[in-house]
Amino acid sequence: MLTSNLNGELTARLNDGAILRTNISREMCELVAQLEGQQVEREWHPDTRFERFEATFQVRNGVVESDDLLITLPGINVQGEGDFNLNSLNFTTQANARLVDTADAACQVNPRLQQLPLPVSCEGHVGDDKAQWCRFDRTAFQASVVELLRDEAGSRVEEELEERLGESMDRIDERLGEGAGQELREGIRRLFN
Repeated sequence: MLTSNLNGELTARLNDGAILRTNISREMCELVAQLEGQQVEREWHPDTRFERFEATFQVRNGVVESDDLLITLPGINVQGEGDFNLNSLNFTTQANARLVDTADAACQVNPRLQQLPLPVSCEGHVGDDKAQWCRFDRTAFQASVVELLRDEAGSRVEEELEERLGESMDRIDERLGEGAGQELREGIRRLFN
């Protein structure tokens, strides 16, 4: 088959386009609302309007791969990687959507959620029902939440240690000479980074 012998590289960029018959912004806003215990009350367009799509594709023996997919929607950036087999018409994609604060954002978002990637995993065949292609990756999301909480707790622990040790550092400076306390502070800070 001709497609199994295709090889090369392709760079694609498309501005102001749409993904038909699915609205990623609606799905993201509804997911965020669920996470915050709220509901979204608005009318949605049936398609996903995007500002920019870009990617570099490597084609090897009829399999198209990319590790730099980017889709920019109002208030949402989606980055990912994936592959598409031109012979079998099967595909897999892993992407992280990040909510960003813009004037034209599709929905209002808690600033803490802007720090979290919302992972989506897609796979299937082009002939399958599009509604079954993609799913929210709960396991990856839980790992991101744990990491965010660990980072926040680490910062708070560091601040609290800094506060408690502040006076002690001043005393160390007095006893050992100016700057010794600062060196110790930096050493403690490196322990938490």
